[in-house]
Amino acid sequence: MGNGAASFEVRTERPDRVVKAALDRWRRLRRPSVGLLFVSGRLAEHLSDIAAGLAAGLTRGLASESGGRSGGESTSAAASSGAWLVAAGAGVLTERGEVERQSAAAGLILEGVRATGVGGEARVEAFAQALGDALRAEPSASAFVLVRADAFEEDLFGSIGATSRRSGMGQAEGEAAGRRAAGARVFGGGTLPERDVLLVHSGRLHAGPGAALLLSGMGPARIAAAPACRLLGPWRAATRTRGSMLLEIEGERALDVLSASAEGLPDQPLLLLAIEGAPEDVEPERSPWSGLPSLEVPRATSSSILLRAIQGVDPSRGGVLVGELPPDARVAFAVRDGSTGRQALGDRLGALSRAVAGSAPRFGIYVNCAGRGAALYGAADVDTKLIRSRFGDLPLVGLQTAFELAPFGEVTALQLYTGVFALFCAPS
Repeated sequence: MGNGAASFEVRTERPDRVVKAALDRWRRLRRPSVGLLFVSGRLAEHLSDIAAGLAAGLTRGLASESGGRSGGESTSAAASSGAWLVAAGAGVLTERGEVERQSAAAGLILEGVRATGVGGEARVEAFAQALGDALRAEPSASAFVLVRADAFEEDLFGSIGATSRRSGMGQAEGEAAGRRAAGARVFGGGTLPERDVLLVHSGRLHAGPGAALLLSGMGPARIAAAPACRLLGPWRAATRTRGSMLLEIEGERALDVLSASAEGLPDQPLLLLAIEGAPEDVEPERSPWSGLPSLEVPRATSSSILLRAIQGVDPSRGGVLVGELPPDARVAFAVRDGSTGRQALGDRLGALSRAVAGSAPRFGIYVNCAGRGAALYGAADVDTKLIRSRFGDLPLVGLQTAFELAPFGEVTALQLYTGVFALFCAPS
């Protein structure tokens, strides 16, 4: 079986041209098995039509090509076993560059990759449970997860660690199942609101608020995540919280620390809370913060900073509403910053490049916050150029997201203003 990967890009407002480009590229590979397709602009309005066109093409349109295959191989049989993940983002990208603020589609087609699709559930909670079950069944797979932005909740994946116990397993068995899932690599992001994430598998179309592809048959994903932020002060301990409210930082009212941090900043920029990387001894199943508590990941692949939006303040108590914090969290206030974002991503990619030296990179997936790109840097294609500088013409696909999901410490957590690069290498 081949092990090729091919990306493509098409700039158009016509969904039929997107379907044609995707199916043409699919035919060029000898044994295609998995496709990723992301659209932006007005194409998002035709997402279901595009996915339906792919489903029809895989089951019927390619059958006419079967006679040209060597050895009498049936194209329709090979194609009908393929899977596509189709979603809409604020922008799309390939290794050629990033397409922002216009109608375009970007895709990546793989061969020699096994894919298990999860999706089609009507409720996002059901999707989260199905994802947890699939991860336990395939503990060595890498999971690429997309969730509609308006369907995501902070504790959405908190039930995954308990799914086995709810389904009748004893506590010890459930904990063992959670440990077996620890080898999984989970990353992804939030797609456009009101646009379902679509999964095409075996010629059938499944739509829902979330979908995932569990990819296997190669080495696990190597993930590098880099937020675009500049800290406004040193790391300090969060010494008093109540629920989602941060009340004190090293004994000082959190609102006073926020005010002091923002003093002198021009143009009233958006302020964020940065959380330092989780300590090594945090137990994933006990972690109170958003993400996938049962999935441990190597610390070397984690982001060292997690950004939280400031949702409000309470002047009477001096508190800042930021969501629940992990125990013993160290925090600092921050602002978006293109210069430090560029440096952080470059450093992460450099470390990743050194870590995979001697391996054969096959393809990459890049989840890029919609708050980055040209609006942040003042120039186009900054992130994709950084990836090319380290990995050359590596086939790449990605989309701009409302939020990102990536490893942080020992959990997979919701990220903001972050670039998440997942690298897949051929098995050694």
